[in-house]
Amino acid sequence: MKFAHILVCGLAAFTLPAVALAKDAPTRVSTSPENGSTLFPGELDIPVASGSNVPSNCEFPASLTASDLELACIVAGPGMAEDEVGIEYISWLGSNGFRHTADIIGGFAAARETENGCEQRLNIYPHGDEGETTGIWFALDREQHCAAPVAQPQTP
Repeated sequence: MKFAHILVCGLAAFTLPAVALAKDAPTRVSTSPENGSTLFPGELDIPVASGSNVPSNCEFPASLTASDLELACIVAGPGMAEDEVGIEYISWLGSNGFRHTADIIGGFAAARETENGCEQRLNIYPHGDEGETTGIWFALDREQHCAAPVAQPQTP
């Protein structure tokens, strides 16, 4: 089974349209002796799954680098069971309160409620195919999304 299909976990997978790739977009990763490597340190702290790594060049699509998103990526290590790597990321998202919110072109969106009742949003884009390095681009919305307050009717 292909890595991208496991990653979307039964959701409709779409092919990412051909776009120019950004050369030097930074990815947010930190490494600490006690926690290992994590993506989006201090915000999500997604552990870099066994069998995957953070490449020096993520080659994000230009459409992601042009947006107001925090970006991170991983690639499956050579000879690793790509399906298992994808399952580990999906499991982490589910265990940490994320739920599928939408299918989007090239992947899917997930969100979780924050302490203040707002929503933290993360887009996940599996990429690669047979004969290529497979991986995941993660795009975290920098702003939390809060529902607009409901206007209360005023009484005279």
